[in-house]
Amino acid sequence: MATTRVSRTINAPIEQVWATLADFGTTYRWNPEVIHSTSIGDRATGLGAERRCELNDTGSKWITEEIVAFDGPGHRYTVKLTGGPSKPPIEEVLVDIGATASTATSTEVTMAATLNGNGPVQRAMATMGALAMKRVLSRVAAGLEHHLITGEDVTSRR
Repeated sequence: MATTRVSRTINAPIEQVWATLADFGTTYRWNPEVIHSTSIGDRATGLGAERRCELNDTGSKWITEEIVAFDGPGHRYTVKLTGGPSKPPIEEVLVDIGATASTATSTEVTMAATLNGNGPVQRAMATMGALAMKRVLSRVAAGLEHHLITGEDVTSRR
């Protein structure tokens, strides 16, 4: 198992931050790694909600994700990468996303990725993947901040 974590304080109230994070199908608006995303299945948010994230313009690289733990009042959820051709070839990838009010007008957002592998090769891949995930999560947190402050979709900045 390998874990990495980033946090960022964003000058936006927790209600605004949580509304954006909880709108599960629209991650493309604030995640610079995602070209387009959409909810799939019956739930748009909360436990069991699923989405498909397009990672390139042609649609050939994508992943599916599902919320496997959800605490609305606690402003936290956990996403599991469930499939797609761009899913890393390790047993399990989980990303925990949470928000905590720092002040009435600022929020600390934390993102932690846990990569679990079976056997020595997958465990080594998980360790290397965690290093890459730290850079990805840093870009995602910055994209979230940009979106919340400007209202712009980060995909429009490409």
